[in-house]
Amino acid sequence: MFIDPYRFGNAPPANGTLVTPENTWDAEIGDMTGWTTTLGNPRVRGPGNAAQGVNHYDGGTSASSFCYQRIDLSNFPAITNTQIDAGDVDVYASWWAGTFYQPPNNDQPQLHLVFRDGSLSEISTYSSGYKDPIGVPGLFRWDAQIDLTDLPPLTRYIDVTLEMKRNTGSNNDAAFDDIQISLLT
Repeated sequence: MFIDPYRFGNAPPANGTLVTPENTWDAEIGDMTGWTTTLGNPRVRGPGNAAQGVNHYDGGTSASSFCYQRIDLSNFPAITNTQIDAGDVDVYASWWAGTFYQPPNNDQPQLHLVFRDGSLSEISTYSSGYKDPIGVPGLFRWDAQIDLTDLPPLTRYIDVTLEMKRNTGSNNDAAFDDIQISLLT
């Protein structure tokens, strides 16, 4: 069963119950509100070229850019710590991977989910692998992504981390749009 999605895209969940004040943002507001930058200069870019809506996230001009938002799992009241600790919960991530077509080495986005315990110590990390939406026609290319992984026991927080890797040119065109994180039982 899906538990209400925690949405990082164009709109919060319809009932709004999972969106906490520090996570009431999206690319459509036009800035990096809610993100913590750990490397480079990720940014909101637009208008235009977005997979959904008008704006999207990209890596700015840095060779590598990283930013994250932390999800507090206590904001998912339908999931209990007992279920998490028994290994009965999965994480479902859907998002759009984008890049500007620059053969032979397109810039590449990668999504990381960093699982943390109650003291914020890292338990483990899931990485999507670098994405290269080369098969999609057009100069700016988008490809829908779906990732499914186990939620490790003792997890209390998930850091949703965007990695943008520049391979060609002076702009980091690795891009993200409409990021959604859901929990499944």
